[in-house]
Amino acid sequence: MIDLRGKRVLVVGLGVSGLWTARWLASQGALITVSDKRESSELGEDLCREISSLGASLESGGHRTETFLYADLIVLSPGVPHDMNILNLARGRGVRIVGELEMACRAISGQSDSLSGVPIIDTMVASHLLNVIDALKLVGINVILTGIRPEIAQTIVNIGIRLDGISTFGSLHHAIKSIQNNLQTDLHP
Repeated sequence: MIDLRGKRVLVVGLGVSGLWTARWLASQGALITVSDKRESSELGEDLCREISSLGASLESGGHRTETFLYADLIVLSPGVPHDMNILNLARGRGVRIVGELEMACRAISGQSDSLSGVPIIDTMVASHLLNVIDALKLVGINVILTGIRPEIAQTIVNIGIRLDGISTFGSLHHAIKSIQNNLQTDLHP
């Protein structure tokens, strides 16, 4: 895990998972800026107040180029396009850009895969996914699947895919909460 103390970290997108990312980054001592294309009034007073209480800066109503260019790390929320021009500029300056899922994986001891962007799952996709999971298990990585929408879960069941021994969650938020609870239990039995 990289040391985030004093690092300028930009969280792009302030949905539920963006808020959880900002909370976690604050707990790691990062200097946080949250950027969202929505105006503050659309985000809501409570959310803006919480961001402020974390010691984070909030840029609403669009993204400022200089914030992206001078960040040490940029964390993208799900749904934020990875090919935005402003991100390409930051990449060109050597800024590290990761998704929330990768950031969460670095924060926990296991490996997590999200199915939130998978529009449909068939036997071929399932076969590849299970091969990756088996390979990860062989090297001792605990696999967690997140973002399984109801229609994907139904398809998984209908085509006979068995996920025995794999923790599954409907969202990254639920996966992280479960892991945090397990860590608390392990640390304080």
